[in-house]
Amino acid sequence: MHQQHVDVARPAQRQRPATAGGDDVDSTIAALLEEREQCIEQPGIADRRRGPQTQDVAGLLAALMSSLAGAFNVSSALFTMDFYSKFKPEATQKQLVWIGRMATGVMVLIGLAWIPVIQGGKGLYDYLQGVQAYLAPPIFVVFFLGVFVKRLNAKGALWALIVGFALGLFRLAVDTPIKLMDGFAYTEGSLFWIVNNMFFQYYSILILLVCAVVMYVVSYMSEEPDYAKISGLTYGTITAEDRAESRASWNQWDVIASAAVLVAILAAYLYFSG
Repeated sequence: MHQQHVDVARPAQRQRPATAGGDDVDSTIAALLEEREQCIEQPGIADRRRGPQTQDVAGLLAALMSSLAGAFNVSSALFTMDFYSKFKPEATQKQLVWIGRMATGVMVLIGLAWIPVIQGGKGLYDYLQGVQAYLAPPIFVVFFLGVFVKRLNAKGALWALIVGFALGLFRLAVDTPIKLMDGFAYTEGSLFWIVNNMFFQYYSILILLVCAVVMYVVSYMSEEPDYAKISGLTYGTITAEDRAESRASWNQWDVIASAAVLVAILAAYLYFSG
């Protein structure tokens, strides 16, 4: 009776018919049959093979939750301290905490409402890369040029941020209907069609160049900055004392450690890029 139960649980292998796909197809089928037999003999083998995949997913979810927590915390802090406290300076700490919680709740609802837009794209990672490509260039331009060119001023930086942010929002607004509505398409050759079909990294380069031009033009059309206030903040305003203090803050071991980190990053990139 026990033998019959085993026979029912493990049916005998059938003779495989000849296929016209060649040896590759035969070897693939043989490998699948062998794996099937192993899973029948050892039921836990499939669960063990899923172990690394489960760990990868758990790590990804943990990183995503950490990033979301940081984003919600920063958003609530910015709204509470930079906006609400300015309009209502007499607010107590308890009120500020409740406003921060409400701001976090609103951000969560906005994120949930934006899920269909993300689902309509090529995936979460691709969408995040696109958003960063549209919003990061003006910030990079302001910091990079502000450090290396002392003639640029606050007005140029502000207008570079405004123009870059507007260009990024324009691209997001153009892309959103395509991802939300099935069958929606812009007229071929129109401005919206060109913007929507431009590769997101090319559009990011366009935003960077436009922001750099705006920052230069506005800065040179307005007054020079007060160089005494920005002393030591740009390469053009560094004094001999600043250089000596900077040189004394590191030694050869710091250089070696930095080089080791760069080598490790390069090795990891080459390893995972195949």
